[in-house]
Amino acid sequence: MIGIVTATLDLPRANDCVRSWIDTLRGEGAAIYFVGQTTTPIRGGDAWDFIGKRGEVEQHGYMSSQILGVVPAFAIGVQRALDAGHEIIACLHDDLLIEEPGWNLRVLNAFRTWPEMGLAGF
Repeated sequence: MIGIVTATLDLPRANDCVRSWIDTLRGEGAAIYFVGQTTTPIRGGDAWDFIGKRGEVEQHGYMSSQILGVVPAFAIGVQRALDAGHEIIACLHDDLLIEEPGWNLRVLNAFRTWPEMGLAGF
């Protein structure tokens, strides 16, 4: 199962892109880890919350009370995905629209075919 990490300052604006990631997943499920900044933290502050499920995809959120910057935000999300047991993690910008059905299977297949590969971009 692939872990998907995104950093966003505007989750409602990113919703169409996130929906495209989920709608084009095939086969194995996934989990999405949102990292962002808000002046009204989710349930008490800088902590992870389970947002819910959309189909077979779990969604988790970390809303910081301070602006983290893209790289630190992705690092927090990647660490959470690793802690959850994901070996393959897709770091997707919140404005990336995916239209290829089964994109996740292509990514998973690449890492399974070449296990020494550490990073892939598309």
